[in-house]
Order: sequence, then C-alpha cells, then structure tokens
Amino acid sequence: MTDLFTAAPRAKAGTGNGTLLGHLANGMSKLDMARNHREGRYPDAHPVYLALIGIRS
Repeated sequence: MTDLFTAAPRAKAGTGNGTLLGHLANGMSKLDMARNHREGRYPDAHPVYLALIGIRS
C-alpha cells in the first residue's frame, strides 16, 4: 500500500528551511517572514514550508 500523502521534508540546521521553521515556531509574524523571504533569508526553503506562511513558489 502506498501513502496518499508524502511527508514534509526535514529541515536541516543552517539552511533556509531551518531558519524559516525557527521563525515560525517562535511566533514571528507572517508579514515579517514574507519580508525576510523577499530579502533572501530563506534561499533554499522548500515550497511546503513557504506555503505555511502564504508564499507560493
């Protein structure tokens, strides 16, 4: 039997994914995270994580 939903990718420390998830977990506003994304702070963030803050890639 195959899974209907694939697991979200794991975040690695020191990457855009880890930074983005840290900001999300610490309660940073979505507006601030969107600004950080525009400024390039999450360079390699996975689209699944970007969708959590409302950014479509």
